[in-house]
Amino acid sequence: MRNIEAVIFDWAGTTVDYGCFAPVRAFIEVFEEYGISPTIDETRKPMGMLKWNHIKTMMSMPRINELWIAKYGRNFTDEDIDEMHDKFTDKLMGILHNYGNPKPYVVETIEKLR
Repeated sequence: MRNIEAVIFDWAGTTVDYGCFAPVRAFIEVFEEYGISPTIDETRKPMGMLKWNHIKTMMSMPRINELWIAKYGRNFTDEDIDEMHDKFTDKLMGILHNYGNPKPYVVETIEKLR
C-alpha cells in the first residue's frame, strides 16, 4: 500500500456547505444593499466563476442591469464591481460559521486518511 503524502479538498460544496448556500446568501445580501433582490436562479447561474466575475455576470443579466440603471441612472462600472466584491468577501467571512458543518462521511474519510 502506498503512503498518502497529501490530500487537497475543496471546501465549499465538497466537504462542507453542500449546495453552496454561504456564497449564495452573501451574493444576495450584497445585491440587496444596493436595492436589488436577485433570484436564487440568477445568483446560482454563474457559480464556479471567480467571485468578481460572478458579480459582473449577475450585473450583466438583463433584469438586474435594468434594475441597476433604474435605481442609479447609469450603467455599472468596474469600480462598482470592485466595491461589491469587497462587500461580498466581508459578508461571506461573516456568515461562514453558519454553513460549516461537514458533509456526511467527510470526518470519517479524513480520519481514515490520517
